Amino acid sequence: MELLEQIEAYLEQNGVSPSTFGRSAVRDPRLVTDLRSGRRVRRSTEERLRRYLNDVSARSESCQTGNCGRNRWALARSAE
Repeated sequence: MELLEQIEAYLEQNGVSPSTFGRSAVRDPRLVTDLRSGRRVRRSTEERLRRYLNDVSARSESCQTGNCGRNRWALARSAE
């Protein structure tokens, strides 16, 4: 699945705004809007985004079992 498709799925499933996602993931509130317009990201940025999505997914699974140990801001910092 392409990166933008993954991000779009995440936004829809979690009810997160594009600017909130970009700010939390890579400190860029225009990221999703720019990606939708054709922006390409560096490999390092793509890796940070994929790591963020994987971390959020893992955290979501943990929360379903009652183990919500880290908040979203800690996740954003860990993705850097």
